[in-house]
Amino acid sequence: MTLNEITPKLIERAVKALEGTGVLEVIPGNTLPGTNLMIKVRAKNKSKQEFLLFFHIKSIGQPRYIRMAVNELKDILTGKAKSYGIVGAPYLSEESAKICKEIGVGFI
Repeated sequence: MTLNEITPKLIERAVKALEGTGVLEVIPGNTLPGTNLMIKVRAKNKSKQEFLLFFHIKSIGQPRYIRMAVNELKDILTGKAKSYGIVGAPYLSEESAKICKEIGVGFI
């Protein structure tokens, strides 16, 4: 699969998961095209705090590619308050998931 095929599917899964929590709502119109995507979400409570979710999508979820994606996300997130990084790939091995957990980024 190409990134152009993978990206919309992974973002759709992420949006459904976020909205399914009942705690966060996705603010429409904030998804940016490309392999690095940003989605803005808002808390469904009195605070209405907004958070930025940065996605780095890879067509291959092998550990070496995920390690590169995680490092890029770390650079993107530096100095950004209320933000969180997420790596997306069609399949992630246990080792790839472990890399994400160790660095503190999500995965889908």
